[in-house]
Parts: sequence; structure tokens; C-alpha cells
Amino acid sequence: MNVTRHYGASATPTSQQRETLKRLREERQLPGYGTVLSVNTMLDILHAIERGEGTGFEADKLIQWCQRFPLATEAAKVQPWQDWAPETVEAIAESVLMLGRTEARTAIEYGTTPQTVTAIVADYRLRIRRGAPS
Repeated sequence: MNVTRHYGASATPTSQQRETLKRLREERQLPGYGTVLSVNTMLDILHAIERGEGTGFEADKLIQWCQRFPLATEAAKVQPWQDWAPETVEAIAESVLMLGRTEARTAIEYGTTPQTVTAIVADYRLRIRRGAPS
């Protein structure tokens, strides 16, 4: 059994942690409020740490959380696909999920960017999990 101890976990965030979070917030495409309840909680903690509240453990946790999101410059390459025909969006998602094509190949085939294809596939998977119609 591996037990990890977080020394200074209840200490206030250091200035280095706050600067790292500020940098990550600016360079990463973080989700907005209302996406998922856990995202709302993480954003609340992020704002608290920016005000100098919270704990060092929460700051470390948020740094790891922010690093999982794509760079804002990459996310800017996502085209506004939500207005596209549902058949096209479904065909793009199924091209990756069912036919096993890469995002880059699918993007070339449908005249879009690989980042847009990735966003479409992620949304399609989420809708399938929720049981929502296409």
C-alpha cells in the first residue's frame, strides 16, 4: 500500500504556485462555468487561489488539472462546427470512431482542422454516453 503524504498541504499557496496557475490559465483553454459541476468547483478554487486563499494542496491539484487542457492557440483552431448539418458532424465522428481514421485524415477529407475533428469526436462521445439523440 502506497500512502502519499502532502507536507504543508494546509499551508497557503506560494507565490510560485499562484504565478504558475496564472500562466496556465492564460495559455490553456480552460472550460467555462456550467459545463459540469466538478468544473465549477475547480474554477471556484482557482479564483480563490488567485485571491490568495485556499491551500497549497489545492494549488498543486489545480496546476495538474490546468495542464490537461489544450493550449489556447490550438483550441482557437477549432472551427464553429455546431451549426453544421448533423449528418456531416455524425459522419466526421464515425469516420474516426467507426472507421479508425486519424483526425488529420478526416480533417483533410471534410475540409476542416484536426482540432475541430477532435472536438466533434469528444462531443459525439459525450452525447452517446448521455444517451442523447444525434
